[in-house]
Amino acid sequence: MKIIDPNFLNPSISVFSNCPTCQGLIPIKRKDGILDVEERNCPHCGIQIYREEIIENLLRNVFITQAISSANQIISLDIAIFIFLSVSIFTFFYSSQFPFIHNLFIVCLAVWIFPLILCIGWLYKHGQWVSNDEEYLQAKNTIKKSTVLWITAHFFNLLLLIYKFWM
Repeated sequence: MKIIDPNFLNPSISVFSNCPTCQGLIPIKRKDGILDVEERNCPHCGIQIYREEIIENLLRNVFITQAISSANQIISLDIAIFIFLSVSIFTFFYSSQFPFIHNLFIVCLAVWIFPLILCIGWLYKHGQWVSNDEEYLQAKNTIKKSTVLWITAHFFNLLLLIYKFWM
């Protein structure tokens, strides 16, 4: 009895390219484990598509899909902002009663910078691509909003920190 299904860890991937004329999806098959990217006619409009165009569109599709998947994972961290702000406010009000909470305040600031770094890293790595893919554009917009959200939360936390230590 297998506990882990190998298809879960290594799922089969369907690779597609787009026709440069009609934007129809062209499935790319494998021959002996190698992608078949030879010249062919588009099954939708019949235009001849050269190897270079197939490879360019294939890579664009892979990178856009990777960017969307990565953005979805990063955006899932946005719910943690409530924990971040709750801990910040809690430590602000109760640090005088519990002296060890000052350390929690600093740790909170250090740990929760990670989602902000991820957002900025995503924008640097994937954010400058030119694409008309609606899902990509939506992911890009959501990552920008997430970046602003985390910057605002860290700014609020910094204001609490400054107020607490200088007042």
